[in-house]
Amino acid sequence: MISGLTNFTIDGYGATIVRSNANVTGATIVITNSAHWMARGLTFIGNRFGMAASAENAAFGLGSNVDWTTATCIYPALGRQSSLFTATAGRGVIDNIGMPAGCASILPS
Repeated sequence: MISGLTNFTIDGYGATIVRSNANVTGATIVITNSAHWMARGLTFIGNRFGMAASAENAAFGLGSNVDWTTATCIYPALGRQSSLFTATAGRGVIDNIGMPAGCASILPS
């Protein structure tokens, strides 16, 4: 979890993040109460192992962020990635995403 940071970038070009079987709730990357940040170039592989049928398998979990951007991230739906974001509050931009048809892009919680 990243919380309370300002002015940062997560550069992931070439990085693939595979959700662990141990992570059975919420999002793969959680960022809260942060401002002026960007995450770019990440590929997320979802995994619903051990999750309740109603649980969201989100790449990003965002809460109370200001001025954020995700750019050039890929969500190939392998491992049944069911959602891209859970966003409870904040203001930001989603730019140039890659995901298969039928996947939800933003799911407010």
